[in-house]
Amino acid sequence: MVFFIAITFYVAGNLSAQPQASQAELNVMAQQILQRITAYSAYNLSQDVGVANPGAPGYLSDYAIDYLAMASAQLSGYPTCDVWNPQSTLASTVGTAVYMAGYGYVIPSLIHGTLNLTAIARNLFGNNYNKYDVEIQIKPLVRLAVCPYVTAGGVKFMNNASSVCRQFYNAAGGAGRLANGTVYIVARGAGSYPSGRVTYTVYYCTTSQCYQPYTSTITLNPLSQVGGYYYSYAKAAMPPYVSYSQLAGLQSALVVYTQKIDYPYSAAFYVFNATSVSLIYGAPLPGPVSTTLYLIHDADYVQPGSNLPCDGRLDVGQGNSNGQGQGNSNAGGQGRQSLGIRYISLYTGYAFTIYGSNITLNPGTGNSPVKVQQCGQCDKNARCTACWLDLPTNTLLALAYVTANSNSPKIPQAALVPIPLFPVPPATDVDVKTWYRWGFYNAPQTYASSASGVFNSLTTTYLVNVTVYEYPSPMR
Repeated sequence: MVFFIAITFYVAGNLSAQPQASQAELNVMAQQILQRITAYSAYNLSQDVGVANPGAPGYLSDYAIDYLAMASAQLSGYPTCDVWNPQSTLASTVGTAVYMAGYGYVIPSLIHGTLNLTAIARNLFGNNYNKYDVEIQIKPLVRLAVCPYVTAGGVKFMNNASSVCRQFYNAAGGAGRLANGTVYIVARGAGSYPSGRVTYTVYYCTTSQCYQPYTSTITLNPLSQVGGYYYSYAKAAMPPYVSYSQLAGLQSALVVYTQKIDYPYSAAFYVFNATSVSLIYGAPLPGPVSTTLYLIHDADYVQPGSNLPCDGRLDVGQGNSNGQGQGNSNAGGQGRQSLGIRYISLYTGYAFTIYGSNITLNPGTGNSPVKVQQCGQCDKNARCTACWLDLPTNTLLALAYVTANSNSPKIPQAALVPIPLFPVPPATDVDVKTWYRWGFYNAPQTYASSASGVFNSLTTTYLVNVTVYEYPSPMR
């Protein structure tokens, strides 16, 4: 389903009204850019905006939108992690820094903030690229979230990082509808209550096994209107083998993935982590025809100014295995031991498939050489500090099942690290503003026209808005 809404306006300031013919031309330009970016698949997303899915005609590309969302996201509030060895292969392939965007999910510095705004303007406006600017916004029409309300073993599992869940907890709690031990699927919409069916899939692993994924379908029910938005929810029953006490004791791992399968579509996931320690990082690098996923030992990206893994593995008080203090001594101790990845599975929108298994990552000690190579080549003797996979373009979620070689009670003995290949917080929305190239921080006070449309990807229904700004004369 696609429809267009053209909205025209101009910002006067000290300018006289735009002549009618010129305003009409600007309106057409906004419509043409909207149609171009949603029907065209850009080869180099850092220099051009084209989010059509080359493998699914008529749909937008989740991985293209994911790239643009990561590149344009506001990440100032998220921890920055520095690469342990700035001269390493990892530094040149993933970046000298990453942003901790979620549990084990990092946004590489090679993506964030790397949009070439001048090249984007030139591709959209040709030789007149210095007379026009554009803002391109892509955001989900309905926001979906997994909102657990569970307390077990002294650990509280709540998705307070999600604005959807925070509002839901307040609204449902005030209405007396929150029950401990319940996992809620929540949808937020504007203008009306989201309705229809959602599916959810439960992935649960212990130190010895992973259970077969459990999938069910439930129906959304209206809850309330809060802050101008409409909230609907449904209760997601967990299979009987899920143990919240095991999760609290760091002996198991749980991820819930959900999709709204009735229009408008949306997707989300939540990882039940009783600790920030993820053992590995997953760094997606969306490309022109596929996404390359790097799986990285957690000791390879560290807290700035230290050798402490950025997921906090040595901040929880266990020290090193030799009893020494923390500080820099972890370079030869517990912080840089190897670990095994039991398997990597990929969700393609139809099913999960195992994509790799029995991988070992070992960042080494001191100056010992380590490798970054294809995951299938990284067995226990390969001395890989990180490995990579080229993922099919229809991959929506990668799950890495990781086990540690340490028996420390402070780190998880089994971890499920989900790496999304569709836009999720904090990189949910695309907001590309080419006027940043001039040093502007606010929208230009000049003639403008907007065009909007609603489009589907394989997971989500998006509202795409294009606003074109025309200057009275070329800027430079």
